[in-house]
Amino acid sequence: MVDINARLLETTNGKGPQHKIEDENKFQFTEGSEGNLHVRDKGVKEELEFIKQELADTKQTNQQILQRLDGTFDTRLNGSNVELVAENTSIGEIPTGTSKQVLVNINLSLYSYFYIQFRPGSGNNDYNLLVYPSRAETNSPITNNKILENTGSASNIETDKIEVSSISASIYVENTMESNRTFNSIHIIGVKK
Repeated sequence: MVDINARLLETTNGKGPQHKIEDENKFQFTEGSEGNLHVRDKGVKEELEFIKQELADTKQTNQQILQRLDGTFDTRLNGSNVELVAENTSIGEIPTGTSKQVLVNINLSLYSYFYIQFRPGSGNNDYNLLVYPSRAETNSPITNNKILENTGSASNIETDKIEVSSISASIYVENTMESNRTFNSIHIIGVKK
């Protein structure tokens, strides 16, 4: 406890509100208004300003969050094991009774399996999807695998998972309709090992 060797100040009505003067051994009357004393606590003003600034920063952050909630969210996954391997967004016309190579020598070496998403286009309801796995030492096909034989539906499709059996492969679309047709797009989605 501080040793104070000073007398309290007195008013005409007796002792009044007072405080010790910092670094001195005497008192000073404390003024007030509206029933409150004007007392200065050391460091309180700085702490109050700090709290006010934190509150303003929090309000600003909340406002930014609310603005983002009103917008759209980027939901892409980083480090995902699923990715777009290849695509052809304008396959074009395929004559009747023929097949067209729509994706050439896709590198599949990083994937365990893949899916094909195919948009045939309006009225294109008779077609086949063929996968030609390539030989390891060249880009020439080993064989062809009919992945999908579609008759009667022009709906967009996604195949079941297709096991990777070679380092690369090419994809063909075969037009089995009775007229030349224009096909839309194809996408290969790979699942990493």
